[in-house]
Amino acid sequence: EEAMELFKYLADEHKHVLSAVKLGFQYGTSNPQVALNYFQQAAESGHHASMYNAGRLSAAKQPPEWVASLAYLRAAATLQETNPTYAQDSITTVSQEAYDMVAQRAADAETTLMETADIFLYGSLQDLPSEIEAEWKDAIMSLIQFNNTFVSTSGAVQDPNSMAKATSALRRIWERSSTNLSPLQRHIV
Repeated sequence: EEAMELFKYLADEHKHVLSAVKLGFQYGTSNPQVALNYFQQAAESGHHASMYNAGRLSAAKQPPEWVASLAYLRAAATLQETNPTYAQDSITTVSQEAYDMVAQRAADAETTLMETADIFLYGSLQDLPSEIEAEWKDAIMSLIQFNNTFVSTSGAVQDPNSMAKATSALRRIWERSSTNLSPLQRHIV
């Protein structure tokens, strides 16, 4: 009990990474939301196992937080490339497997336009080329404009220009990069 209070103090007041990790594991089954908060705190400081656990717990929430899950699992799966000093082979492997499973579940899930927009950006273990990311953002902004017009007029007015811009941007993404997109990204496009 006394040790737990010390871990809480260190994690909450001083952002002590290993205390946050200990608390994440301690609360893992009894209070997954508290565990998630501590794992996120440690993950933001680069703790490899915490990245994996934050991604795993985000996917297990109801409703699942697909964007957070994919972001944390992607960070854990690619830490070997971005910061090999802190990466562990076993965690990298399990993170890559978990990423693939969560990506498949996210592809099958019903998501909002904004969730889908963000999922696309984390939808691959490889970074998107900047031109594809720019095309994606253009497509999403056009879809948002279309949606805003549609909603604000209760469906009475549609914005064909915004839809045409979105369609053109998505078509360019598909034509230029469909072979370089992950299965999740191809599904979204």
